[in-house]
This record gives sequence, C-alpha cells and structure tokens, in this order.
Amino acid sequence: MTAGGHLVHGTGTELVVADWPPITTAEARALLAAYGLVARRVAWRSPRPLSAAALVETDDGTVFVKRSDPRVRTAADLAEEHAFGDHLRARGVPLPEVLMTTSGERAVATHAGTYEAHAAGVGEDRYRDVPSWGSPHSLADARATGRAMALLQQAAGGFDRPARSCLLTTSWPPDVAGRVAADPRLARALSDRSWERDVEQVLGPLLAGLPELPPSWTHGDGSPTNLLWSTDGQVSAVLDLGLCDRTSPVVELATAIERSGIAWLADEPRARPEVVAGLVDGWAEVLPVDPAALRAVLPLVHVGFALSEIAYYAGVTGSLADAEVAYETYLMGHARWWQAPAGQALLDGLSPGRPL
Repeated sequence: MTAGGHLVHGTGTELVVADWPPITTAEARALLAAYGLVARRVAWRSPRPLSAAALVETDDGTVFVKRSDPRVRTAADLAEEHAFGDHLRARGVPLPEVLMTTSGERAVATHAGTYEAHAAGVGEDRYRDVPSWGSPHSLADARATGRAMALLQQAAGGFDRPARSCLLTTSWPPDVAGRVAADPRLARALSDRSWERDVEQVLGPLLAGLPELPPSWTHGDGSPTNLLWSTDGQVSAVLDLGLCDRTSPVVELATAIERSGIAWLADEPRARPEVVAGLVDGWAEVLPVDPAALRAVLPLVHVGFALSEIAYYAGVTGSLADAEVAYETYLMGHARWWQAPAGQALLDGLSPGRPL
C-alpha cells in the first residue's frame, strides 16, 4: 500500500510520509453508505501515524472515520474498545458515540482494512496537530487533563474483561520475557539483540520491588491531544480508546505524566515539572494519589507500549529504523532517563500539591 505522500508524526520531531494511505473521499463515501450516510468530502486528515483517520462531512453532519491495518486491529479487537466505551458513556464520560451500520455492525472489515466510524465530539480540538508527546498549552490544561483521566478511571470500575492480546496498547505488567515468548513478531525483531542483558541491566533495578496493583481497564493514552475543549477551558469530550487495556489506575496517571510531563523529543529529554504538578493535582481532585506506587510505576509505564511498537514497526510496517528507535531511544532510553539525576529529581517531588 502507498501512503500517497500524506505526512504524519514520526518517531522524531519531523513529519514523515505516512505508512498508511490517507482516507479519500471516494473511500469515505463507499464506507459511510453502509451506515446510511451520504459523505460529501474529507474535511481533515489526522497526522497520527499508526492508522489512517479523517473527519468526513456528510449530509447529516461530521463523522470521524478510522481505518486500521487488520494486523493491528480486527473487528474483534475493535469490539473490545467499543464495549469499554459503552461502559464509560453509560457512566457519564463524554465519549463520542460509535456509529452502527444499517446491518447492525460497528466495525467493518474489508480488503483495505478494518474501519470504524464515530460521531464527531463536541468541542474544540485545540491539540489536533500537536504530537502525542506535546505539552499542554497551560497549567490549567494540565490540571483539566489529569482530572478528566481520573473521572474516566472512576467510571471504568466494574468493567471486568481480560487483558487484550493485540498490538499497540498500553499494557501492564512490564513483563518483557513474557511478551517476547508470546509474540513471534517481537521475538524476531529482538533475535539479533542481547535484550535479556539489557533488561537485566537497565530495567532490572526498576522492576525490583514493583508493587502489586489493583487491576482496572484504563484509557491508556491520557494526553491533551485526546481531549476536546469547551470555550471556558474545560474538557468537553474524551477521544480515542485505541490504546485501552486492563492495567491499573496508577498506570493511567503515570501514562498521562509520561506522555506530557517530559519533553522526550527535545535534543536532551527534560522534565516539565509544572505539567506534572498540574496532572497530579487534577487527578487528586477526583481520586487519591499513592506517591510511592506512582514513583515505582512511572519509570516502567512505557515498557509495554514500547515492546508493542517494536513488533509493529519490525513486523507490520517493516521499518527497522523505527524499530531501532523504539528499542534504543524509547524502551531503554526512557528507562535510563528515569534513573539519571533529572528523572530521580522528578520522582522525588511526586505528591499532590507539592511544588516540583
């Protein structure tokens, strides 16, 4: 498949040519006809790199359409996300509705990929062009993000399904050996590396004494880029359950910090302590924060998704260069940063209301 020159966010700071072809108006028309909708034009294409997504104008309003490679998401995989979304919406979380075809399906599998369509969320998508690692525009946005993730987590209670087995989720616990044994793509990607030595030397000190955590399904990508905003600066909608999985509430908060609280894409990663303080304080308005558990989880919260990215780049897109970045810069590099003085200083300051 060719991406037709569409540019998306890459593993660095520069836009790159997309791995997946952009959604065309003809494609959207053919798809949305199954939903009883008449598509007029593609109004915007997402710069997120792991799938193809677009806002499509129809005779009945704007619809969000997403296409995933079937090696990444099957219809059954999407059903897990949609069921979690149903649970959250029933408990007041402002997630846009998943649309249903005229034949009663919410995921459409074709030769081109696995599709889903959602109602457009209410509010301003003020972070639509910001990379997932981007920082909130203000301390107020950081606090609102933390609070929104805590409210979602509060609503997640009672959704009791097993952990997912598909690629590209925020998973827990960080069991590298178990993941390698379970995923042939990951095993092949790491076959020429001394990954067992790296895990022992780099991750081993962080894994020692890791606490048992209460299980819960979580959003898995808590970031301002996955929120819509009202004119008064409040969160009006939560978007994209694509990375959701069964983890733990503290993993959700740690993920939000890991996404926005460190400038990973800078020449040298640096902490954003004011962002971290806002996220933690916003979360603490709704749910308690366990500083000890948070300090233990934060340096490892990236591990599951990093392993999944390695398998994705090496086994799906075939980009060995991106797989290298996912291993060296992301999996190992982030863990090393947390053990260096800057990361340790950030961990030492973690508690609600405490200046960092």
